[in-house]
Amino acid sequence: MTPSLEDVIAALRTIRMHSTSDEYQIHVAVSTALTDHGIDHAHEVRIAERSRIDFVAGRVGVEVKRGKPNTAAVAEQLERYCASDQLDAVILVTERGLFTYPRECNGKRVERVVLSKRWGLAT
Repeated sequence: MTPSLEDVIAALRTIRMHSTSDEYQIHVAVSTALTDHGIDHAHEVRIAERSRIDFVAGRVGVEVKRGKPNTAAVAEQLERYCASDQLDAVILVTERGLFTYPRECNGKRVERVVLSKRWGLAT
């Protein structure tokens, strides 16, 4: 069964981890959460030239950003991902919720899961 956007978000919202200096640790947590919820996924998927997204689960892309990413660079990256025929939606997984991002691009939904909210912090 192909996972829905809501299925993938629900799995990602179960991640409980402290702030990290290593983005790879977040990748491991994302993969574990998806696996624990029975969601098949692939890591580091090339979806177009110059566009490799961190995870694809069905037709949902997942991009991980740690720290405080450059808003303009993230928006540009999301535009490239949303231009792909392989994806219907993209989820941005961030450590903190202190920057803006497009909620839709190229007619596709963009959602965000903020890990610091899982720490019990208000951001």
